[in-house]
Amino acid sequence: MSERHIDPEGQWRLTDAGFVSEESRTGKRLWRDPETGRITPGGSALEREKRAEEEELERGRRRSGRTRR
Repeated sequence: MSERHIDPEGQWRLTDAGFVSEESRTGKRLWRDPETGRITPGGSALEREKRAEEEELERGRRRSGRTRR
């Protein structure tokens, strides 16, 4: 995946989720995944976090008996 600019909200979301910002040897910002310890580009990290958030919301809906229509 190509690197994309992560805005301040995206940076906050990643930090809040436990990702740690690191700079590569070429000066690009990468993020360390808190679960796997792997280094990943910001766009990939943010997409992963968004999917995890959506899955968590969906699980909450199922537990409460509400489903998406």
